[in-house]
Amino acid sequence: MNSRLSLITCAALLALIVSISGCGVETGDGSAADSTAAADTTDAPKKAKKEKAISVEAGRIRRGDLVEPVFADGVLRTPRSVEIRAKVAGELTEVLVRDGDQVRAGQVIARIDPREYELALEESRYRHIQALSQIAAEGDEQDDNLDALREFAELRDALEKRFARKDITRTEYQALVLDLELDALKKGAFRRDLYAQRTGLADALTAEQRALLNLEYTEIKAPFGGRLAGLTVVTGENISMSQPICTVYDNRNLEAVVNVLEADLADLKEGRMALLAIPAVRDTVETTIDVISPRLD
Repeated sequence: MNSRLSLITCAALLALIVSISGCGVETGDGSAADSTAAADTTDAPKKAKKEKAISVEAGRIRRGDLVEPVFADGVLRTPRSVEIRAKVAGELTEVLVRDGDQVRAGQVIARIDPREYELALEESRYRHIQALSQIAAEGDEQDDNLDALREFAELRDALEKRFARKDITRTEYQALVLDLELDALKKGAFRRDLYAQRTGLADALTAEQRALLNLEYTEIKAPFGGRLAGLTVVTGENISMSQPICTVYDNRNLEAVVNVLEADLADLKEGRMALLAIPAVRDTVETTIDVISPRLD
């Protein structure tokens, strides 16, 4: 019974070995290959894809200033301009310029009829001569007391220093100066001035100087050289005192007022060089940062 069992066991083992051997795949040379080897070939790495070429621009390295752009709006203006107004009234007899003309300092822009002011000057001169004739007729010599004048000047200077140091108020200063003037007058310090006032010579001299000044104002002149704009008058027009005539702009030195963002202020320093781009004329100029406003908007 034991030998029969051993034969059955041997037969089972033989069958198992045959069945395992039957799972193999025969190769071309007659040898068996494992099926798992064929399965492993599916996990082999795929062929790499072709990479896309990237173009790179190269340049020579050099040392220089790094320009950092700041985009902001602003205006160009001249720091020196003046509106010319008539200082006396009258009829314009000549207008010697046109809008846009370049004028030089002291150049006559227009002329006002001077005849009325020439008459005023002659009248003041006659009054001057009349006062002198009265002085000559009286024959009195009115000489100042020089010592009294010198003393008055020294005391007045001392009061001015006290007022500057705020030792005395303005009211106190004016009262003390008046007392000094009265005391000096009693000592003969202002005899000549009093005589000129009494005879009318002082008023005549003042009127003559005023008439001469008004006669000079009949010629309207440019205060400095520059470009003329905004001419508003014509020949034959009657103008009044303080009426605008034109405006003169000195364009030799211009300044740019630029409104920059607060984030850009850290890179801006007074005195630093800057390149200012002006799109209106398609130009870029070298300039300097002059002032940074302390006011933030």
